Amino acid sequence: MTITRISFIGLIFIAQAFCTEYRIANQSAFDTYRKSAFSAGDRILFQRGQVFNGSFAPSGSGTAAAPIVIDAFGAGNLPVIHGNKAPDTTGYATLYLHNSQYWEINN
Repeated sequence: MTITRISFIGLIFIAQAFCTEYRIANQSAFDTYRKSAFSAGDRILFQRGQVFNGSFAPSGSGTAAAPIVIDAFGAGNLPVIHGNKAPDTTGYATLYLHNSQYWEINN
């Protein structure tokens, strides 16, 4: 029984260790990550003062304990994402989340 508990605790620490922070500071980075798959605990941070063009349509789901977070970093005005009404696979959405759970959107 003790070995099972140690293994279980070890798995929790391993799962938390694989969270990634993505800092999107320019249009090139936005284009790279705008349709990427993210995992529980990941943080997607947009540079304050920047303007990004196109739909942001990530995939993946977080968990209740480790949501996927979208937020801002740096100083200045909040970042702006212009969907620009340019249809692509997401239609006209600026932010498009489909069949995704446990996302937290700030700023």
